[in-house]
Amino acid sequence: ASEDPENSQDYIRIAQLLHVIPLLVLSADAKNREAFAEVFAQMCDMAAPYGFRIDLEFMAWHTIGTLEQAYEIVRLADRPNGTIAVDAVHLMRSGGKPEDLAKIPPRFLGDFHLCDGVKDAPIAPALVARVRAGDVNFLDPAGFPAGFEGLIRETRGGRRYPGAGELPLIEMLRRMPEDAAVGVEVPVPGMPGEAVLKDSFAHAARVMAEAFPE
Repeated sequence: ASEDPENSQDYIRIAQLLHVIPLLVLSADAKNREAFAEVFAQMCDMAAPYGFRIDLEFMAWHTIGTLEQAYEIVRLADRPNGTIAVDAVHLMRSGGKPEDLAKIPPRFLGDFHLCDGVKDAPIAPALVARVRAGDVNFLDPAGFPAGFEGLIRETRGGRRYPGAGELPLIEMLRRMPEDAAVGVEVPVPGMPGEAVLKDSFAHAARVMAEAFPE
């Protein structure tokens, strides 16, 4: 996110035209968490008149890399339209687990990105521990830290359709708020978008039916 929230005004106006309710914010360059929380709060205030929510997404290779670190930001910002986007892959790859979602007040949980993956993470456990401790400098002038390459590749082109992997999706879904929007996020390089959409819907429907049987 930019250090100047005014730079987000154009994106908010475009989102209004497209009728996009949640706006996703990443934290790749959040040098100072308190300052970033202030910027996040200002973005929420700018979006509120349009009826928009601002979702903060955490990823293990960003400065806000875990569910708990994202919660720290939205809690400090303390805006009714400031929430956390929970991606199934990002939660598990950052050392999280489904039970962690129950520790976050429901009002701070936003959209859920439904996707799947293999059980074994493509990142060393020791590096995940450093991410959780906030001990990785992603802004080092010497360059981006090593060890995240496999995780980035998986995110961009190695995810699996919901239910076609080994992640505890059912447990995650059942711990999200009842009104949480659920969307499938499974990039499939080289596959026609219409085919990806059709397969994503079919897999997601089966997972949702299992998570919430009538």
